[in-house]
Amino acid sequence: TAGTPSASPVVPVPTIKSQYPAVVGDFCNAGNFGGNAVVRVPSNPKFDYTTQLSASTWIYPTAYPSGASDLYSILSNDQNYEFHLTPSGKLYWWWQAATLTSAATIPLNQWTHVAITFNSTAAGRRQIIYINGVPDTATNNWQGTLSSNPCDFHIGGDVATGSCALRSERNFRGMIDEAKLYDYELAAAEVRADMLLG
Repeated sequence: TAGTPSASPVVPVPTIKSQYPAVVGDFCNAGNFGGNAVVRVPSNPKFDYTTQLSASTWIYPTAYPSGASDLYSILSNDQNYEFHLTPSGKLYWWWQAATLTSAATIPLNQWTHVAITFNSTAAGRRQIIYINGVPDTATNNWQGTLSSNPCDFHIGGDVATGSCALRSERNFRGMIDEAKLYDYELAAAEVRADMLLG
């Protein structure tokens, strides 16, 4: 977005491996989001999923939303899907017709692996949040087809539905690393492997 600084790459301190020795993959720099920066990727139909998707990332939040901000955004493809942190530290996942909020709380000042898996086919009807490779107790069973998104894809930021204008009050505070998108529903073992391989 014009005039919006990009997140600066940093060597994360502490490292993911220092907090999770079971992780065997290699990591390079993380994105440092201090509330005034986002990563923006131009709109592309490859980011628009219809009935299946998975997304995962490592997050290191340094603050929960407060004041004018209701959410801090982690990944956002606006009308298609997006997920955020709430003021109470829950993972809040929104898609065009439904929402899902984690029962578990994401801690501040430490790395946490978060993933969402989505299958909205008649045979599937599963939406699951994983925190550190473990399925959260809150789930959903929505069925339908996701809307396409005309806006840019954002890491650490979100836009206003309809106008695609950046909502800077939702900019993430902390670090984000290893954001991944899949065009299918990951199984639980695949989510765990995604976490451990970095």
